[in-house]
Amino acid sequence: MAKATLFFDKRKNKSGKGTVKILVTHERTQRLYSTKIQVEEIVWKKLQKNVNVNGLSSRIKEEAYIELYNVLYEDFEEFGEMKPGFLKRSNEIIENIGSNFSFDKFKYNLDNYGKRIVTSQAKDVFGLYDIIISKLNAEDRIGNASAYRDSKASIRRFCTNLKSEKRLQFELPLKHKEDELLPFEAISVSFLNEYERWMLKEGKRPKKAGLKGTPASVTTIGIYLRHLRAIINEAISEGLTSDYPFGKKKYTIPSGRSVKKAITKAEVLKIIAYEDYSSEYEQRSKDVWVFIYLSNGLNLSDVLRLKWSDFDKKQNTFTFIREKTKRTNKHNQKDIHVVLGDIQKEIIKRWSCKETEYVFPFIKPDMDAKAQRNTIKNFNGVCNNWMDKIAKKLEIDSLLGTYVARHTFSTILLQNEAPIALISKSLGHSSLATTEAYLGSFEDEQVKSYMEGLV
Repeated sequence: MAKATLFFDKRKNKSGKGTVKILVTHERTQRLYSTKIQVEEIVWKKLQKNVNVNGLSSRIKEEAYIELYNVLYEDFEEFGEMKPGFLKRSNEIIENIGSNFSFDKFKYNLDNYGKRIVTSQAKDVFGLYDIIISKLNAEDRIGNASAYRDSKASIRRFCTNLKSEKRLQFELPLKHKEDELLPFEAISVSFLNEYERWMLKEGKRPKKAGLKGTPASVTTIGIYLRHLRAIINEAISEGLTSDYPFGKKKYTIPSGRSVKKAITKAEVLKIIAYEDYSSEYEQRSKDVWVFIYLSNGLNLSDVLRLKWSDFDKKQNTFTFIREKTKRTNKHNQKDIHVVLGDIQKEIIKRWSCKETEYVFPFIKPDMDAKAQRNTIKNFNGVCNNWMDKIAKKLEIDSLLGTYVARHTFSTILLQNEAPIALISKSLGHSSLATTEAYLGSFEDEQVKSYMEGLV
């Protein structure tokens, strides 16, 4: 049986980096296949030192290392779609070929794995954005399409607001045109630095035409530029450009400051006990928040998409695949099991309708993907507004959006010293590295509390 491992080719290219390759061994013969991923030798050694049978060591906190690990070993996101890393896909190909393995068959399957859409027709950055957005819309991945659309719109507004000297620097026409192209070669380190400065100064779109924009958050800048980075990666893979301005000693995408999103268990109990409702919407919002918290910290999207067909009456559980991974992570789908307690049962009884396909009858079966997304978005907005009002009434110094319920679920489990593997499975994460990154800096807080207990 053939076997695939990762190999680091130390022969350096012009940028002083080596190349990560796939080493396939079959009947004492070995062949190398490039992943086209180039890193410095010191980065490779640090990564290998922190990879073990359980995955990536929890000591590694840097986003770049976690991302590199996922791309090589686990699963990574590309255009909003989860794909298996190079080692995982290589061994999957070997398994599929079986006893008829040959290096030619392996190479063909590797080269054509998850064949992407043809993007070589794109003339520029904006054109490639449009192709990717169209692809995502065609697959009913409306949220991802919207995210790329927002990123493109921001980059275009930046170009529109560039002054003449900067337009010359980035080799753009002196006079802006509505349909002007943005060459791939224009996306340089200086272009990205200038975009970041503009975003921090006036990158947030004004509510009224003619007004000046306001500062955008570092988190927003990071989101938009990660989408641009995916566009540039696609352009390189299609031979549209060879320039890659991101990475160490080039341009580093900023990460937003970690904000504490979880609340305490005592505050959760106050929310559960709260009954001073001023409207039906307030009660519904609180019930949905509590249901999320008690039900594995589900995303609101998954709560509203729960179906009666997912329910096991004997086991008193819901079993389903997360909406986020149903279409996009076909290689590593995991069932979510939600065990219902008395509080969840009461919430279902209060708001459900057994005559409909969905447990909570807010999404209709005849809705298309866009209508479903808009319904969930509006429902989330109403819920978050009411929960913030409840927070003020209960004197909880925190926003109480539905995401806080999810994060609080995982954080309280960790505080109770639940294994990371259990938390990861409950959240529906594809790897422990994803869960560790999701939980963020909590380990540091835990260490601090342990130390304080010494005296």
